Amino acid sequence: MERPTRITSPSYCGRSIKTPWSDQVVIMDVLCSLKVSRSVFHGVRAINTDLQWDWPEIVNLLWIVEREDDDDLKLAPEWEQPSRSADTELPRDIELVIGDHQSAAGNTYLAVKWRDYDCPTWELEEDVMARKCW
Repeated sequence: MERPTRITSPSYCGRSIKTPWSDQVVIMDVLCSLKVSRSVFHGVRAINTDLQWDWPEIVNLLWIVEREDDDDLKLAPEWEQPSRSADTELPRDIELVIGDHQSAAGNTYLAVKWRDYDCPTWELEEDVMARKCW
């Protein structure tokens, strides 16, 4: 199995991505990128510009995926991430911390690649530390 590799992040600033909640989500910037197998995952800050929703202009941390056989950027599928509800534990086996991001509210989010899952996730640093994930 090919090891995940950090790569230089491209500039997709201003590009739209389709999400289940809106097709007017715009990438503000790419924070980190990771190549896993035949896919490249980009951790992005994005904003919803669709004014029909109650929460436009909200900044989101998302994972988008770019596949070798497809030029479109898509929201990374949730089934490629560890599944859990609000009450479930985080997985305990971190393979790689790709990067981090500090929100305007002062929260630090880690870009985490979990062992046995292709798609990384954004996790609150305090949750990762409190649950002793490494």
